[in-house]
Amino acid sequence: MKPNFELPSLPASPGKVATDLHDSVARLPAHLQPGDDPLTVLFEAGQRIELRTGDWLFRRGDTGRRLFVVRSGSLDVVVQGVDGHEQTLGRFGPGGVFGEVSFLLGGGRSASVRAHERSVVVGIDWAEGDAAANGRLGLALAAVLAQRLRSNNALLLDLLSDDDGGAAPASQAVVTTSPTLTADRPQVVVRDEVGLSDLRDIIDGRVLAVRVPGWYTSRQCQQLCRRLLRHPGFSRYSIAPDVGVQRVGYSYFETRGDTERLDHYFDQAVPTIAEIRRVCAPLLIPIDRLRLELDEHWPGGAGLASLGGRKMFVGTSRLFEDGHSLPPHQDILARETSDEVATRLLAQMTVNVYLRTPRGGGELEIWDLIPDDAQVAELYTGDYDFLDSSKLPPSAVLIKPGVGELILMLSSRVHAVRASSGGPRVSMSCFVGSTGESERLVLWN
Repeated sequence: MKPNFELPSLPASPGKVATDLHDSVARLPAHLQPGDDPLTVLFEAGQRIELRTGDWLFRRGDTGRRLFVVRSGSLDVVVQGVDGHEQTLGRFGPGGVFGEVSFLLGGGRSASVRAHERSVVVGIDWAEGDAAANGRLGLALAAVLAQRLRSNNALLLDLLSDDDGGAAPASQAVVTTSPTLTADRPQVVVRDEVGLSDLRDIIDGRVLAVRVPGWYTSRQCQQLCRRLLRHPGFSRYSIAPDVGVQRVGYSYFETRGDTERLDHYFDQAVPTIAEIRRVCAPLLIPIDRLRLELDEHWPGGAGLASLGGRKMFVGTSRLFEDGHSLPPHQDILARETSDEVATRLLAQMTVNVYLRTPRGGGELEIWDLIPDDAQVAELYTGDYDFLDSSKLPPSAVLIKPGVGELILMLSSRVHAVRASSGGPRVSMSCFVGSTGESERLVLWN
């Protein structure tokens, strides 16, 4: 993933820089033979390097024409961001190939790589003066990179296609799994629009979710996806790059209270909203429509949230990559800031509008559970803000969203997104906070 800023040097680290084992590079025939597996060719060509957790394989600026292939374990690509904090841009698992630019062209490394866990990699040196060996390695590397490009192209073509992603009809999409809710307290209600009574039902806990199928038409969703995917800002969360969720727009939880990150968040908030609106024009983006409808239905109106007098960003577009899930978690602004706006909230809701659904999986899972801080501490997995699903009771509902559907729920309820297959899941989302009916609803991400 290409960063959108210059990569500065990393500070000194106690991590040990791995040393080579200085085995001789194997000599190779000049050409790949039919049936040769490119990764096998690369594995057999290099030197085995064992890394402990935290060992640096190389740092930004290091020189050397060496290519690396991961045999086992995983390694993080690490930089120091513009805010001075270390950031992980990506992670290579078994079969991952990196360092190809320095291998082919020479020059310094553009980022640093560190072992996320105990790992074994193969380091392949450029064989000076050996055209045959370099030629075969180049062909193997080209084959690996071509496979990567083919996968990315297939993903892009799938996203830009006219199909609806194989979404299940709304009538087939809810599977109830909790016996604790009764008929006089429905788990999920289906509406033609989100009205005042529905907002009250969510806030007061009378329902777990409100669904509005077809809030956007399939055709509108296809057009929005095409436009959004032209936006150059899609990237994984800066503090959770291995989760497999890409987004446009910096979310508040990524700031983690850091002053420079907060300044970046507020500086880009309104310009990013305007840019997403421009990219999607002439279509009305879902979050703009939502703001208008909430303003009409809610007695106190609705508008963009502000912290410390600075407008917040709203309207994150998210793309869930195939095979990636979002484990159980809560979203509560008061846990991220002590600002009065957050502490006065009586309820925090989350809204998702689904622009594309995968052919398999991607369901929204909701628990009839709102754990407090003490309970969260017992449930915490140690990864980001995720909760241990093995310690949770059975979920209450499982929802398979349809294309164009809007779903509203309390974000303080434990919820998760299951892994998907057959094309990514694309949505636009935001939070909606209430401090009472006489005061306006506030929206943010």
